[in-house]
This record gives sequence, structure tokens and C-alpha cells, in this order.
Amino acid sequence: MLLLLPLGAAAAEQPIWQLTRTSDAQGQLLRVAQEGISLQQAVEQVRRRYQGQVIKATSTDLKGRPVYRIRLVHEGRVREVLVDALSGEILN
Repeated sequence: MLLLLPLGAAAAEQPIWQLTRTSDAQGQLLRVAQEGISLQQAVEQVRRRYQGQVIKATSTDLKGRPVYRIRLVHEGRVREVLVDALSGEILN
């Protein structure tokens, strides 16, 4: 019983995505779903900031951090924008 109390106390302080026994990719998806912005929200944010038509939007990771990679085209030029999936910050 004494062993469960410290373990339970530590578990209560950690986000659920750190406690699940899933692959890193699944853990990141769970973390984004709980704490971050959706892919649709990222696309809308990029549409508001840049002109052009979104041609592709995917989720990936950059140095272990979940990001959305959004490609749009405007006047024949393709632009790729990276959005932090947790904070919504545009990274480039």
C-alpha cells in the first residue's frame, strides 16, 4: 500500500498522455487531442495569415514535437507552413 501512494501521487501530476502505454506516435496524437489545436484549426489559421489555396495538410513531428505541415499555392508558388500542434504557433 505504501508503494501505491507515491506512485499515485506522481501519476496525478502527470498528463494522461504520459501515463498511457502506447507508441510515441499514439501518445503524441493523444496529447494533441487533449491539449493542442486541431488540424482544421491550423488550416484556418494559415488561410487567414497567408493568401492561397491549401493543397495538402498533414500531421507529423519535428524534432519530437507534433506539428502540422500545411502546403498552399498562390500565383503558381507553393509555400509550406509548419504549425506547432500544441500551441498553434506558426514555426516558419
